[in-house]
Amino acid sequence: MYWTNAYDTQDFPLFTTELFDASGNKYSITQVLNNVQLTFNVTAYKEYSIAHLSAYRIGSIPLLFAAISTSLVHMMIHYRRY
Repeated sequence: MYWTNAYDTQDFPLFTTELFDASGNKYSITQVLNNVQLTFNVTAYKEYSIAHLSAYRIGSIPLLFAAISTSLVHMMIHYRRY
């Protein structure tokens, strides 16, 4: 994913869990939240930047979901009552 530049991942460090903006800086979450209610501001999000993930983070999220799913299925099969 990194070497093919999918999702513009070459613009960001390879192994990190940080969010980045379009210019490669750390994503400032305070710029897209309303200060008073702490709600998501869609207009500010579109004006500031979409959140970008590193290649490590993009690849690890599906693996995390797979690990959780297989663990739950294993527990249901192993501990079922006869």
